[in-house]
Amino acid sequence: MGADRRRRRAAGSGRQGGERLRVRVVSPGYESWNVQFPKDIREAGARYLVDGVRSAGRGGFYRAYGEIRRLL
Repeated sequence: MGADRRRRRAAGSGRQGGERLRVRVVSPGYESWNVQFPKDIREAGARYLVDGVRSAGRGGFYRAYGEIRRLL
């Protein structure tokens, strides 16, 4: 598995991106890509901690893996 495909714990933040609510990784060492994240738990301004993110096979975004926790 290449370095860009490893799972690493990461924090993300919900933000408004046009009409859609997007999540981006805010932990250091990541590209400024969006994260594929369950729509039903996204909240603007909320911060989340996930067990891992990996770049998608086609690139350009990450996928969240494992447990997703909302930070207070």
